[in-house]
Amino acid sequence: MKRKAAISLIWSVILGIIIIIIILIPAFVFSGNLTRILTGENYNEIDSEKLFVNGLLVKIKNLPVGEKQSFLYSTGEGYMVVGFNKDKDRIGEAGQKCGYVNKEGRIINELKSLSFDQPIYKPRVESCNNRDCLCLCKTSVSGEELCNLQGSYICESFDYDVKDDTNTCGYFFMNDGKETRNIYLRKDSTGLYITKVRT
Repeated sequence: MKRKAAISLIWSVILGIIIIIIILIPAFVFSGNLTRILTGENYNEIDSEKLFVNGLLVKIKNLPVGEKQSFLYSTGEGYMVVGFNKDKDRIGEAGQKCGYVNKEGRIINELKSLSFDQPIYKPRVESCNNRDCLCLCKTSVSGEELCNLQGSYICESFDYDVKDDTNTCGYFFMNDGKETRNIYLRKDSTGLYITKVRT
């Protein structure tokens, strides 16, 4: 009887240690991240953004035709995500405004319209020639170098259309800084639809 009690006690201690480890590891990671946020310590933000884009690309590639998926995302301050059409060398024109519409075709006033001070030119790289591209670009670059200055962007190209059919201009463009919001993906036989509006 004493032996069973001793074995039971040993298993209880081992289980207790495992539970403590499971609780403490996330707590240490969270506290480290919280400390960096509160102290303003700059950890390589572009790497963090690249991780998101890589995660997004995995979701896109694994999304079956006819399926929908949503997830939370924030571009992070100083970055934007842009979808470029294969048939155009830029999105937007100076002074152009593009609103968001719901399923009934009515303008959604809660979402800020896209407005362009200048066009954003598609990166002049071989992989984006005659193909749709989704790019993460640093916004600290301006003019024609925005999404084109070497080292200031990363892109992935697709053999199908990448568009936002809830936007009156058809562009997917996200530059919301620190705001976190839902992103909705859906794929059909003609392309990928990526939007900030539930469809």
